[in-house]
Amino acid sequence: MKNTLYLFVAMIMFSSCEEQLVMVPEFELPASDRVVLLEELTGVSCPNCPVGTAAIDQIKANYGKAVVAVGIHGNFLSWPTPENKYDFRNEDAAELEEYLRPWQGKPAASINRIKHTDDELSISTPAVWSNYIDAELNKEHVMNLLLTTNYNEETRDLDITVTMIPLKDFSSDDNVHISVMIVENKIIDAQEDNSTILKEFEHNHVLRTMVTSAKGNPVQQELVENTPINKDFSFTIPLPEEGDLLWVPENIDVIAFTHIVEGDTKDVLQAVKKKIIE
Repeated sequence: MKNTLYLFVAMIMFSSCEEQLVMVPEFELPASDRVVLLEELTGVSCPNCPVGTAAIDQIKANYGKAVVAVGIHGNFLSWPTPENKYDFRNEDAAELEEYLRPWQGKPAASINRIKHTDDELSISTPAVWSNYIDAELNKEHVMNLLLTTNYNEETRDLDITVTMIPLKDFSSDDNVHISVMIVENKIIDAQEDNSTILKEFEHNHVLRTMVTSAKGNPVQQELVENTPINKDFSFTIPLPEEGDLLWVPENIDVIAFTHIVEGDTKDVLQAVKKKIIE
């Protein structure tokens, strides 16, 4: 009887120690024509921000062109470390950092500027950013955006045309705004990571400037269903200072998006991104 009991206990222990196979469902991109804007609040002196970078890299791999990301280096934890060559801070980034409050800390991400909780407009938990992206992709698609760029390599002048194609009527009272950003990729510079400094960190989709005002320009007219409206903008890409590896045209993208600005409502309707040199 004793031997039988020992054998039974051993079988239970062996069974409990066996590795259990957990089935992880395959990622499935929601069927949608919407393009979601993800505005990441980040900074080179933010020790946790490489976690946000890794989360966005995975989001880009999963969602492709369905998500447009921009990195906003405002004031908080964005001052250069002693190892940094560049200062990514600018007035537009600082204004947007305040505009996208409340947030609990960095990294944080605003997903289409929707206030998902009472405490956060920008969510400070990278692991759940995808959940909010899915929710936005499953909403009604109300506007298409087309983006045309014409870059003159000799003068460094950039002409931008954003074509809005509303899929329903919008009155002037709806307060539709349009924003145009210039972002730069593949900038190699230092980044704090916990207690260390990563000297050769690749910074992508860094907000360099806004072509519109930081909070966007009002469209100031009615938008009629399926009637295209063009908005034209121009910008001159600055010449880099001697020794700088900034303002590299091959690494620069234009991001445009339409959004509602009405009191606490800041909802993004649609976003689009395009390289200035394909």
